[in-house]
Amino acid sequence: ASLQANKATFFFKLERELEKVNIFYLQKEAELKLRLRTLLDKKRGLQSRATPASKLSSSYVTLDEGFRLFSNDLDKLQQFVEVNQTAFSKILKKVLSVPVLLKLV
Repeated sequence: ASLQANKATFFFKLERELEKVNIFYLQKEAELKLRLRTLLDKKRGLQSRATPASKLSSSYVTLDEGFRLFSNDLDKLQQFVEVNQTAFSKILKKVLSVPVLLKLV
């Protein structure tokens, strides 16, 4: 195969990988939005309820743990974005550098 064909194949595959990353991100973002909505609804429910303090206390502990887990998962998604951004940037920088371009042409 010619170098031009190899270049086209490479960029096609790279674009497919970027699409996979984007689909994964969008799925996780949707899951996190739903979890946040649920947590906020539960928080509003607790705040509006006239419940004995003992029951309220354990409910708030559970809610707090839910927010903590949500925050951790949000941080993980942010790390996923940063790692992939760095990876794709390095790949493109390497491939688009002048010496590599001369080899591909």
